[in-house]
Amino acid sequence: MSKFIEVTAGTKVLINTDEIACIEPTEDYKDGKEVCVITLIHTTKRNVEGRKFITKESYEEVKQMIIGTK
Repeated sequence: MSKFIEVTAGTKVLINTDEIACIEPTEDYKDGKEVCVITLIHTTKRNVEGRKFITKESYEEVKQMIIGTK
């Protein structure tokens, strides 16, 4: 069974932790707050798709959510 975390990327988004390729700390360009970039990779038989989400949660918060679900 897949495990999910809920983050805020504009709106609330559920992310499958099995599809997370990496998480990176960064700063929000608007207000300078610490945020997190989550890179997802989804593979099918024919395609590999990548997608990035910039979350309002910090890198440490996202890391703790992922560790807590595994």
